[in-house]
Amino acid sequence: MRKPRWLTALRHLLGPGKPKRRTKPKRLLLVRHGQSEGNEVHHRGANGDLRGYTEEFEQMLSSHYRLTASGRDQAVKAGEWLKDHGLGTFGRYYVSSYVRAAETAGLLDLDDAQWFEDHRLREVEHGEMDKLPRAVQQARFPKAMQHLKEDAFHAIPPNGESIAQLTDRLRSLITTLEDECSGDDVVLVCHSEVMWAFVQVEPQRSGGKPIDGRLYFGSSWENMDGLTTTAILRRSGGRWNIVDMR
Repeated sequence: MRKPRWLTALRHLLGPGKPKRRTKPKRLLLVRHGQSEGNEVHHRGANGDLRGYTEEFEQMLSSHYRLTASGRDQAVKAGEWLKDHGLGTFGRYYVSSYVRAAETAGLLDLDDAQWFEDHRLREVEHGEMDKLPRAVQQARFPKAMQHLKEDAFHAIPPNGESIAQLTDRLRSLITTLEDECSGDDVVLVCHSEVMWAFVQVEPQRSGGKPIDGRLYFGSSWENMDGLTTTAILRRSGGRWNIVDMR
């Protein structure tokens, strides 16, 4: 039975049908946002000053936190450092959908940057534990706090999101980068826990044990004080490896 001419023509138009081979971006530069209003309140709270936990603060969406004066200065200095080290131009520019990240991206003042906002780069969702002093978190959610202490990678805050779940949306972002940024240098302005999760996305150490973010980012991912952190990741050995930190 002869194949319809339209089917032959369609197959010719679509090509041999072999899947396109994806290649990873050459290098990722992750830049954490500068100090935000939320960082400042939590940092002071960790040192015993709870005056920032006002009703106004509790009602504010954490995605709307603005940079503080210190955070704006940090972002400007981060941009200067990047350009001084030959990192002022990239093939693609991505930024979290949160206000503090967008402000940081603008203040980096990278050459000819056209930023693509991507909600997959947003901070991990802390759920009902968000915007609470540590002592209040402990009092209201003792089991959740214990789980976070025992397994920070898999534990899920009430109505929140685990780091493991965060890595799932980052895998989706990696697919986008493979499709659109093959072989390019890419900059992503995001959040500390997103930076930690990024090193979990690819195949992990022997035995599958998650990499301890403290080894890379110290305490910045756990109790953020708003210091802008920069990480350069290079693809090698089947996973992203941190090759430089500032």
